[in-house]
Amino acid sequence: MADVEKLKNVEFNNQAKVELDIGKGTEEWGDMTQAFKSVNQAINESTFSAAFLCDGGFGSTIVTGAAPTLALSGYYIKGDPVCEYLEDIQYEIGDQRISKIKMTRGSVTVTCPVTLTGVAITGGESTEPTAVNVTIAFNGKPTCNKSTAIEQ
Repeated sequence: MADVEKLKNVEFNNQAKVELDIGKGTEEWGDMTQAFKSVNQAINESTFSAAFLCDGGFGSTIVTGAAPTLALSGYYIKGDPVCEYLEDIQYEIGDQRISKIKMTRGSVTVTCPVTLTGVAITGGESTEPTAVNVTIAFNGKPTCNKSTAIEQ
């Protein structure tokens, strides 16, 4: 028989909060959950593997670096501050694409300077809303803060 008690602790993607600094020089957090329907994270680890003579042909691996990214996709919503910010910068390069991210899952909030890549506002079927996509590339090691407050 299935243990339904386990399901009480399942975390759902819709419980995550993702915010982007859209202030262009002054910190102003825009809620990305209003227009985006999916978020996928990749840590993009760099590893080093080695097998020494004494290992009998077996190797070991260690993580030596990472370049985390978040890929978000959703629908362009007129008037949404994040959508309008992305529309303003989609054809820009250089420091116009630099921002900050704040992502909260459960009791952990991750913040990091980021570069916005793959910004695309278009696409889809003729009867579908306009798609909006962005990949958020972390710049450096993110800061992870764990809250001790219990939220309901």
